Amino acid sequence: MSRVLIIGSGVGGIRASLEAAKRAEEVFLIERSPFIGGEISFLDRQFPTDRCCMCQMLSSSRVQEGEYCLRRSFYHPKINILTCSELLKVEGEEGAFKVTIITKSRGVNEDICISCGRCIEVCPKSIRDEFDPFSYRKAIYLNGPAPFPPIPAIDWTLCDLCSQCEAVCPTGAIDLKKKEEVKVLEVSSLILASGFLPFDPSGLTQYGYGRFANVLTSFEFERALSPLGNGPIRPSDGSIPRKVAFLLCVGSRDKEWIPCSSACCMIGIKQARILKEILPESEVVLFFMDLRTFGKTYYRYLEEAKRRGIRFVRGRVPKIWEDPLTKGLLARFLEQERIKEELFDLVVLVTGQRPPVGQKDLAKSLGIQTDEWGFIKAEGLRTSRKGIYVCGTASGPKDIPDTIIEAQAASFLATRKFELPQKYMKREIFQEEEIPKEVGLILCKCGGEIPSEEILKGMEEFFSPICEKKYLCLEKEIFPSDRFWVIGACNPYWFKRKVLNRFEEVQGVRWVNVKGILGGKREGIGTVRGLLLTERERLRRKSAGTIGHLYVKPSVLIIGGGLCGIEAAINLSREGIQVHLVEKEGKLGGILWHYPSRRGLLEEKLKEMEEGESIWVYLNSRVLSVDGTPGDFKVKVASQNEEKVIEVGAILLAIGGKSYEPKEYGYGSNPKVLLQREFEELLLSEDLRDKGIRRVGVIQCVGSRDEVHPWCSRFCCEEALKNAILFKDKNSEGEIFVFHRDINAYGLKELLYLKAREKGVIFLRCDQLPMPELSDRIRIPFDGESFEVDLLVLSVGEVPREDNFELSRILGLQLTEEGFFKEAEPKFRPLETLKEGIFLAGGCHSPRTFEEAQIQALGAVQAILGFLSKESYLSRPISVVQERWCSGCGLCVEACPYGVRFLDDEEKVARVKAPLCQGCGVCASICPNGATKLEDFEERQVIGGVELLLR
Repeated sequence: MSRVLIIGSGVGGIRASLEAAKRAEEVFLIERSPFIGGEISFLDRQFPTDRCCMCQMLSSSRVQEGEYCLRRSFYHPKINILTCSELLKVEGEEGAFKVTIITKSRGVNEDICISCGRCIEVCPKSIRDEFDPFSYRKAIYLNGPAPFPPIPAIDWTLCDLCSQCEAVCPTGAIDLKKKEEVKVLEVSSLILASGFLPFDPSGLTQYGYGRFANVLTSFEFERALSPLGNGPIRPSDGSIPRKVAFLLCVGSRDKEWIPCSSACCMIGIKQARILKEILPESEVVLFFMDLRTFGKTYYRYLEEAKRRGIRFVRGRVPKIWEDPLTKGLLARFLEQERIKEELFDLVVLVTGQRPPVGQKDLAKSLGIQTDEWGFIKAEGLRTSRKGIYVCGTASGPKDIPDTIIEAQAASFLATRKFELPQKYMKREIFQEEEIPKEVGLILCKCGGEIPSEEILKGMEEFFSPICEKKYLCLEKEIFPSDRFWVIGACNPYWFKRKVLNRFEEVQGVRWVNVKGILGGKREGIGTVRGLLLTERERLRRKSAGTIGHLYVKPSVLIIGGGLCGIEAAINLSREGIQVHLVEKEGKLGGILWHYPSRRGLLEEKLKEMEEGESIWVYLNSRVLSVDGTPGDFKVKVASQNEEKVIEVGAILLAIGGKSYEPKEYGYGSNPKVLLQREFEELLLSEDLRDKGIRRVGVIQCVGSRDEVHPWCSRFCCEEALKNAILFKDKNSEGEIFVFHRDINAYGLKELLYLKAREKGVIFLRCDQLPMPELSDRIRIPFDGESFEVDLLVLSVGEVPREDNFELSRILGLQLTEEGFFKEAEPKFRPLETLKEGIFLAGGCHSPRTFEEAQIQALGAVQAILGFLSKESYLSRPISVVQERWCSGCGLCVEACPYGVRFLDDEEKVARVKAPLCQGCGVCASICPNGATKLEDFEERQVIGGVELLLR
């Protein structure tokens, strides 16, 4: 049995289910609400790209399921989605769990509902809409403009059972009996991805939320800024706000709730930036405690916000007052040691992340532990019960990229004992498509909403046969593959997928959104007829192209032998994958050897690797070149005096980063100036009191967050906090001063920050880091005073390795402005590159803590295994070259954004690396001779449709 149950359908649950489906026979995704998507369904734009990109999680190899908006639809043949469902109990053990689930009544039969919306129209009950807080919804409702599933649900707490919806339903889909269903599922493992609940600030009376009309939460303001929102207006009078305040850390980092919510700083900055885009003349002020922009490119995002004129004020606003006449909001705060008062038109409370309602009860049902805050206790991603894993904000506040990485890693742990589909790991094959002669037309009448008679008038000349269906989505008929088909119907993928399942072959099906074009009006009938005929011509004139299948070698090259590379090698080897590990140094371990507290972990991992099978290690070696295609790379490796070509299916880049080597602060010339890792070794090996060290100064962000290194190195603050606590534990009378601009103790690391303060560690905040005077005693100037210390400790950041530039050239990868390797998409594909078959993990991606690097390695292993076990990598239309028309000008080679075209020097024509082609069509548009064709979008297909319309 290889089945996985995933609890929660937010971004973590969706990603975990997609990953688990690569290996599991069946995946169950349960969601307690009627609609999937979680909190991400409220977000239209993601930092740092300021776009959505959620669809990037979908596989590009499954065309019919892979090319749609993931916020609107979600389908996978192996994933069973159970909405309105909750877990009651879990029995058994890993590999043989019995899970009892209760599914509450939706009130609407999903199998026969056509989502016509008539039930919503007649419902007399309404309540404030959770999705759009500025409007109302009915007791039977859809969650937003693009819910999934697109089937209405009844809010039983509001419904009075008047039966008006039941009376108007054309298919009898309404069920008011409130039936509940209990089922028992047998699964091998579980992943908890329950997400978070936004903090409700109603209880914080000092901010007036719920009483003052112009005080909003960040989630409400997100909806206002969305394309479908009302825009950034004052709810009190609908006017445009000229001065807006954002208050960070509302519901986080206070006496009642200590943890940091990780993403709130960036959420506030993002919304402030968007507001400045919409209202460039507006004055925007953001109040903060620490600016925790610790993610990849986040610091640059912050600096850009400052350049746009957003004003940042450090400190909390203790209270908001409302002017009863103007509804303006008065804030009193401290800035530059002066108490100020300013009047704002609008105040946005950037609220934090809390565990979802019922998480403690859920943990009890699962038999796992929670911490004092209600988050799931986990070691890495493993809960206290074997076989149950956790990802995302269920175990603590996180940002989306970290949730995605954890979802991938948790999926690997949950499926690692499942058999890989090794049968797919074969050579590359291409098979010809057979082109049917006839084109049929199927038109759905949607119960009479589509005027079929007018649309079909005269169509007999062009289509054979023509089929009319009252409700096509309810049909059970199988449509044969002896001809192409054009379908005219509505477009939601929920219904589209039902219909496509009735076809023997979906490659020859074209879809026209008739209902969407008409929009209830008859003026669009001509457009509908034209599109139906155009799609007919595209099919009829379709060339006999190829469907390519790329079969890959079950072997992986790992470049870099640090913690990340070792972790990946161990786990890939356990899956039966051959691993070639290339390390340029003379031993494995990388920077981990410099951290005495981590040496035990390193020795344990090295022992595990020695016990592993099929791992080949190449020390003192480097990669010279990479040729071939995804699944069949040929890598030339130089090992001392010998060169060797290794054939692998995938490549993992895990070369790590490099510790910044400071030339400032007297490091290297003054023995009393140490790095954090040297300070740690000193703390663990000696008693500092015996050496006369009683006062220690620490300077943060050395080699980070400056003009030369515009990024946060993420791990430095945590290392400084741990060492400061260790110093106080060993020397309670000693003093330690930490000079910093911000302390990036994100998530549950805030507890470490609190512990350090409780131990007596002194934190001194400064806008510019101090420059100490070095002599027998080190003097650190601060705020007009001078602190004498016996030892100065530098918290140095991580910088890209010099190898990055050469390796990016060899591998054909891009680097960020900072010099780290660029991923396919920052939010949703953080471990993949734009070059298929090449993956990233660890410090070469961006600075990480050691624990985060290990999780990233497991996530990369899952991504690699998914790549190696995929049957088909080329079912999409690709670019082809008509050689007799090609002049070898090279314009297409220069234009290709993926670098998959090249000139054949012997034949003097352009060639395409077919498995790498993404079918974007840039080459076809730039070719002066028409020699480049994009399959399924050839001139004769497009022009044929135009000619037919002009008849």
